[in-house]
Amino acid sequence: VKDKVLLGMDDFGMPSRILAQRFGSLWTYSSAVGGPGEPVSAAPGQLDPETLTNLYRFHEIDDSSALYGVTGNPISHSLSPVLHNRWLQDSGLNGTYIPIRSDDMAALLETCDIWGLKGLSVTVPHKEKALSLCDYADGSARSIGAANTLLRSGDGWRARNTDAGGFLKPLPGAMNLGSIEELKGKKALIIGAGGAARAAVYALRKVGMNLVILNRTVEKARRLAEETKQQWGALSPDSLSLLEGGVDLAVQTTNVGMYPDSSSDPIPWWNPRGCSLVYDMVYKPEETVLLARSRAEGIKTMNGSGMLEAQARLQFELYTGQKAGV
Repeated sequence: VKDKVLLGMDDFGMPSRILAQRFGSLWTYSSAVGGPGEPVSAAPGQLDPETLTNLYRFHEIDDSSALYGVTGNPISHSLSPVLHNRWLQDSGLNGTYIPIRSDDMAALLETCDIWGLKGLSVTVPHKEKALSLCDYADGSARSIGAANTLLRSGDGWRARNTDAGGFLKPLPGAMNLGSIEELKGKKALIIGAGGAARAAVYALRKVGMNLVILNRTVEKARRLAEETKQQWGALSPDSLSLLEGGVDLAVQTTNVGMYPDSSSDPIPWWNPRGCSLVYDMVYKPEETVLLARSRAEGIKTMNGSGMLEAQARLQFELYTGQKAGV
């Protein structure tokens, strides 16, 4: 059909709004620019003109533009498009980086093939599935058992993992360490056993920490712990005995407490007293319920924004061959 307007609805349809010209649409729809308190969106997934123009460079996208994206479910909270699009613009590169909500990773990769994406960032809950669908994987992705970075390679996809490096980057500063090696022999609590937890476990085991892995699905905790010869248990008060004597570091890797369900606490029965740092990978909201109550106990806290930027910088270099700007 020559004259057409292609439009997907809700968050799932956001790529069709951003890439309208690339898809051959005559136009796209954006939200109105309302005044204070006025509704600006007439439909879920609509973007305002400023976001389309300045963040995604809507008017500059053409057939030669390099396409990158981030996928997860949910995805509207992600700050990755802000980071990567800023770096693309600062580097003078013709490209855009878009949010792609998906509940089917296999179908998404087929769609990305059709769209011509060169790189894809992967977040909750698709990191383990993403690895299994790739044609190639580097050593760290295989060792971790999850991928957060996919690169187009010939007719297939190559899996990488920048989460482990991004996870460790802010730790020395947050814990007042001279070097990351000072964590050797110390004890950490890992909350969760998904793809993000796997990266944290991989990174902390490399520096010699002893871990207790707790997860709501006990079988996943057991499997990850046995792979790494660590302790494991259910994410319930039944596991308090594993935490006797306290922990030096607590790492929260699940999406519990993440926007829009910001009122939840993944481990309400645990008191962080005595812990040097509570590290929650969630970055929206900036302070989760877990971080707020830890701070109230006088514990140092850190959200996932530092990790997000550190792993994204590594991704950007893999995608473009250039270092991300300041």
